[in-house]
Amino acid sequence: MSDPKEAFRQAIRDAGLEPPQAIQLGKIQRFPGQGKPPGNDAGWCVLFEDCLGGCFGDWSTGLSETWQARRPADDAERKQWAERVANARRDAERQREQEHAEAARECAEIWRKAAPASPDHPYLTAKGINPHGAKIDGDRLVIPIQNSAGEIRSLQRIDSEGNKRFHPGGEISGNYYPIGKVEGQVVVAEGFATAASILQATGHAVVVAFNAGNLKPVAEVLRVKSPDIRIIVAADDDRKTEGNPGIAKATEAAQAVGGSVAKPGQPGDFNDLHAAEGPATVASAIEQAVIPPSDADAEVARLAKLDALKYDQVREAIARELGVRVSTLDREVKKARAETEATSATAAFDFEDPEPWPDPVDGAELLDEIEETVEMYAVTADHVPTAVSLWTLLSWSIDAARIAPILAITSPEKRCGKTTLLALLTRLVRKPLPASNITPAAVFRAIEKWTPTLLIDEADTFIRHNDELRGVLNSGHTRSNAFVIRTVGDDHEPRRFSTWGAKVVAMIGNLPDTLADRAIPVAMRRKLPSEKVRRLRGDPFEELKQRIARFASDHLEAIKQAEPEIPSGISDRAGDNWEPLLAIADQAGGGWPEKARTAALALSGAPAEAESIRTMLLADMRRLLVEHTALSSTDLADKLAEMEERPWPEFGKAGNPITPAKVARLVSGFDVRPEKLPSDSGYGPGTRGYTLEGARDAFARYLPPVQSANVPSANNHGGCGNSQSANEHARLAGSISAKLNDGRASGTLAPSNPSGAEILEVAREACHDLKVDPSKLAEFIAKQNDPELYNPAAVRRWAEVIEQRGFPRD
Repeated sequence: MSDPKEAFRQAIRDAGLEPPQAIQLGKIQRFPGQGKPPGNDAGWCVLFEDCLGGCFGDWSTGLSETWQARRPADDAERKQWAERVANARRDAERQREQEHAEAARECAEIWRKAAPASPDHPYLTAKGINPHGAKIDGDRLVIPIQNSAGEIRSLQRIDSEGNKRFHPGGEISGNYYPIGKVEGQVVVAEGFATAASILQATGHAVVVAFNAGNLKPVAEVLRVKSPDIRIIVAADDDRKTEGNPGIAKATEAAQAVGGSVAKPGQPGDFNDLHAAEGPATVASAIEQAVIPPSDADAEVARLAKLDALKYDQVREAIARELGVRVSTLDREVKKARAETEATSATAAFDFEDPEPWPDPVDGAELLDEIEETVEMYAVTADHVPTAVSLWTLLSWSIDAARIAPILAITSPEKRCGKTTLLALLTRLVRKPLPASNITPAAVFRAIEKWTPTLLIDEADTFIRHNDELRGVLNSGHTRSNAFVIRTVGDDHEPRRFSTWGAKVVAMIGNLPDTLADRAIPVAMRRKLPSEKVRRLRGDPFEELKQRIARFASDHLEAIKQAEPEIPSGISDRAGDNWEPLLAIADQAGGGWPEKARTAALALSGAPAEAESIRTMLLADMRRLLVEHTALSSTDLADKLAEMEERPWPEFGKAGNPITPAKVARLVSGFDVRPEKLPSDSGYGPGTRGYTLEGARDAFARYLPPVQSANVPSANNHGGCGNSQSANEHARLAGSISAKLNDGRASGTLAPSNPSGAEILEVAREACHDLKVDPSKLAEFIAKQNDPELYNPAAVRRWAEVIEQRGFPRD
């Protein structure tokens, strides 16, 4: 979509809003909120004058989004973008406040001039209610909407047909209309007629919230104003509407303030109940208001802490208040006591955040200090302290992240410092929860309850064969999908649990593939006698944590909005894993943006990517077919079985060499299948096998790319392909392969890290009859850092291509 204005409008539509027909550059525009009628102005948007981006939102739902025509090109543009967004949102909020103030002045004047409403107004007689302080403006009822100080902030007008309209620009959220004198309790209702019916039936003071979405804000204002009163939220029963928003919003409001919910017991509201059944039925329904489920749970938790004598004294009264049988309450309290005992070990954890540092913190200096701390206490592979430092800040910024990569701490053997690094992280990350063994249920229940940073040690002892645990950990990678569903309670009610949070997994050996694919790799090393590290004693990092907390707080919104540039050379999944760490590095500034990207390439670049068994087989097939062009199924399996450093010589449970059938089955998922080999392949008619050309598409799709120009295929030499006979090719491959493979059979792979002298010797052999400088060829091959190019046949083909076309440009 080339028109930025239309693209911006489409982004607003995608968020469920209908944007203005004409977008005006640099100007805040208003339009109806989601599901609101014409004339409503809860929606807002602004497209920046350069058309490179904009903001939009909906004050009625809390929506606040941004749109960009393209990603920022560099750090300067990213910071400029974050500032523009913050300024636009401030301007929109300022405009909203000005509109509220102007509307409040208009409403106060209208209310002052309006006359008291007559009881015979058509709406009042139709509803069977009294005016209760309402006034008349023309032929419409006027209801004032006040804040807790009694100041009029808006008006609601109701005509004789019951059509309702708020004053344009008026402030509704948290404001209300009180009727009656509050004496110990108050009833909060949606509409004026509903509230009036309840007052007339019960004599209780009522408060009009004006809509379901305002029930909770009003209840919270009343709780602050009167901490000790009982709050009953009178729900509308919208059972004919999906999700029954009347009951849902009333329940949410009651839960927020420790109140009760009253329901009319039939579709409609309490005014409908008043008309159908009379005031006595209304009064009875209000008196039957009950504490909603979440507060019942809280009451059960409180009762579980009482001793047996005190509990016996109150159990009947509490059961009556909760509307349950005493036996049901006894059973739930017993269950809660058991859960409390089971989790009592967690009581020692202090999840309280430190007080943030009083002054702004330089991000680059902060990361430098964390990195120095890591290096002080642990011996790691290169670039690991950089990754650990950034991930530490991620644990404090997890609310701003889209992706939560696991920090995977691995070592080849014990005594490599994994536990020490975990202990250090426990002192630096936010809300640490360490564990040396954990069940799937404990993972999602702990995250749901505390949103901690989970630090799992000794994972090699229990994670490999625990599919459910791996699935739960995998699910927490992406915020939008970080949930599991489990049934709870005696009625097996489905419930969603969050798995979103920062996680560390430490183990000997490699993480299972699916977890490794979602991880930042941290490789530990056993300390040499010459390497010195400090012993970790106590917790001397309180001030450091305060500075971390301040930096995270100051940059949370910018990190949330960031779209950092991902370096080329790493896979899409690895790019996702590094995205939040790069966003943090960009905010820190200094040398950290470049340093973070260097670490990303070093730790998660394509050569270091973990292979599944199928991908490993495909990669080995590519190496063999680059050398041989075509191989029969049997020859391919035999050559795979000669690779002593790979799993193929002893493949499967029986420990036998891999067979042609198993090869075919494993690579079939890549759409690679045995085919009839061409007549020039050296095989007889009808022989089936694999060719480089036939598998080239799969190699390109599923394997890391070769880091240079395309390796020429063995059957595509052109004119240079005739420069050497087949016998000479065989002689060259045999002699060079033998030298590089320490006497092993011709056709096996070259070592992955040959010396410069070995590469030069291969280059000399490859160039012996060509006009190519062996030194330059060796330098070119070494520069690629690609093990496949160390294969003698591949070196020869490069020599032939370079003779014809010259060396590729960098």
